[in-house]
Amino acid sequence: MLLFKGMKSVIFLDTTCLFCNYLAIFVMNRDRNRKFLFADYKSDHLIELLKSTTVTFEIESVFIYHQKELFSKSEAVRQILLNLDGSPWILLGFIMKIIPLVLRDKIYCFIAKYRHKFRWMLPDHCTSSLEFSGRVIK
Repeated sequence: MLLFKGMKSVIFLDTTCLFCNYLAIFVMNRDRNRKFLFADYKSDHLIELLKSTTVTFEIESVFIYHQKELFSKSEAVRQILLNLDGSPWILLGFIMKIIPLVLRDKIYCFIAKYRHKFRWMLPDHCTSSLEFSGRVIK
């Protein structure tokens, strides 16, 4: 079924969210080997993946399909960091493992809940770069 079966990791995010688009740009700038593709979290691909896993859909979550597994919330962020180019991001991913998942997810949910209030911190170019990157799955 999956268009991206085997080759790349796919990050599913809210493409209408400035904060989420900034995350995508952050990842693209640190992904020289182009390991990641991107898709809207409302896509049929994610819906199909959710049917075959125990991961539940939450509107305020980022998801990543990586090595035939689907991750959400803070574990998705950790998997992204572990696969970026550059040792500081990989190290941060390992450090996150020390923090219990329940606590990580609480922090993640707090940030996700108020992500629209963080707009002022982000550059204005975040919305257009993702759609023109050639790495978006429709």
